[in-house]
Amino acid sequence: MSVQKRTWDPNKTFDLSSDELRAIQERAQRASKLRSEWQKKLSSPYKPVGSYIFDPALQRFISMRANYWPMFKPTIKNFAYAFTGAFLPIIAMAWWIDKDRSQREKEYREGKVAYRDRYWKFI
Repeated sequence: MSVQKRTWDPNKTFDLSSDELRAIQERAQRASKLRSEWQKKLSSPYKPVGSYIFDPALQRFISMRANYWPMFKPTIKNFAYAFTGAFLPIIAMAWWIDKDRSQREKEYREGKVAYRDRYWKFI
């Protein structure tokens, strides 16, 4: 029994069953109808000035964005994302700056760097 690798080529869709092909055609037809209805509503000369077309999907998206924090549930994964994305870079940068300044101050105090070669000498 050999396993046939299926790759989709838009020019050669011979491996689709009749049910799959019908479903694809129905989805395309539905999308076309919705697109033409939207275009008809958008370009209607009889709509009131300043009105907008109510889009339920857009309303759901806006409502989801407005209610994000009341519905937020903290988890370990959320904490890991926040820590690595926000806190870790700040902590690493502070550590690097502190290490660099300590090293420069040590070199200045030991006299390894001449005064004219120092950074930030006028501040």
